[in-house]
Amino acid sequence: MTKNEYRELVEFLGPKFDKIDQRFEAVDRRFDAVEDRLTRVEVLGEEDRDRTGILAEALVSLDRKVEALGDRMSAEFLAVRGEMAVGLEAVRGEMAEGFSAVRGEMAEGFSAVRGEMAEGFSAVRGEVAEGFDRIGTRVTRLEGSQA
Repeated sequence: MTKNEYRELVEFLGPKFDKIDQRFEAVDRRFDAVEDRLTRVEVLGEEDRDRTGILAEALVSLDRKVEALGDRMSAEFLAVRGEMAVGLEAVRGEMAEGFSAVRGEMAEGFSAVRGEMAEGFSAVRGEVAEGFDRIGTRVTRLEGSQA
């Protein structure tokens, strides 16, 4: 190959190699962009994993608190039920005593009223009997004065 042919070849291939170099540079830029994107995705993924871990810990903590609150509320409800049962039993006892006392007072009152009514009826009977006796005596006197 002569110098001229070599020069022509270089002049011919030079622009071609320049274009190939430009294409490689464009591919390199694309690879760099993809690599940057992958790096950002990895960073974001790591941040998401960290946030997910924090959220999971918070949920576990919240679950424990809710469970503890539920346990305390159950205990409180059981205590209130117990207090209510004791209170209701005391009220039942007081009501039974009150009803018994009222029944006793009513029985005494009815007995007293019966006695008073019996005495009243006995007195009325006596007065009616006396009245009939007086009428009978007057009738007898009237009959004797007419005879």
